[in-house]
Amino acid sequence: MTGWVALRIAYLGSGFFGFTKQPGLRTVQSELEGALLDLGYLDPRGGIRVTSRTDRGASALDNVVVFRAAGDPILGRLNDRLPEDLSAWALASLSGPGDLRCLEKVYLYSSPSLLAPSKGSLVRALGEARSMGGGAFCRQGDAPFPDIGLPDLFPLSRALIFRGERFCWEMIRRIVGFALELSVRGRRIVRPAPAGGLLLLRTECEGVRFKVDLSQLRKMAGRLSKFAAAWAGQAILLSLAQGVPDVDAIISSSRSLFGSPRRTT
Repeated sequence: MTGWVALRIAYLGSGFFGFTKQPGLRTVQSELEGALLDLGYLDPRGGIRVTSRTDRGASALDNVVVFRAAGDPILGRLNDRLPEDLSAWALASLSGPGDLRCLEKVYLYSSPSLLAPSKGSLVRALGEARSMGGGAFCRQGDAPFPDIGLPDLFPLSRALIFRGERFCWEMIRRIVGFALELSVRGRRIVRPAPAGGLLLLRTECEGVRFKVDLSQLRKMAGRLSKFAAAWAGQAILLSLAQGVPDVDAIISSSRSLFGSPRRTT
């Protein structure tokens, strides 16, 4: 394999200081680039490009990175070199980085704290957040307000599903934090909810065909199910039984287990 390569990766965020490389800190980028360089897969003149720079503590089932290859990457060898909390589960060959077009990202935020307000008050608070616009929740930059789904969950947790083409820094966590402050305490305060509840569930891309290693994905999904709400782990594993995870299949699985998602307006 020559030219450019795209990888779909999964990781548990609790062991990393975010995605982006930082001097002296363990990050997803530093671990992944180190493994690729050690194996001779990464052109040393450049690093990796990523579609989503997740915060410290946030996890991912499906983030996508692109890099210029110096060799022929083999997923099995790469995963043997990677730590247990980071996995590469799909690979595609590109003629150039522009081949891959990632159109939408889907995040899940799950936390027992979302059970504190009633569903009605939480939906109203999310509607109020929408009226403020996406920029009100950006620590830096700007982005449109995302679509939000609120599945009915039982018995231990509640989750929010966020869909959008792009997200600004801490946007989802700030929307969640605002909705909790407003629905529980009646306070209009924008502050980020903990990063540990955030999971990048799916990056919707087109333009290339990935070669998938389902064994790696199942292994990481099992680890993520321990971090996330039990329903998320079950839904992910159900979808894996049918092949490559599709977020609509995951949501459909959650419907069959716990009821229908409700989209806020």
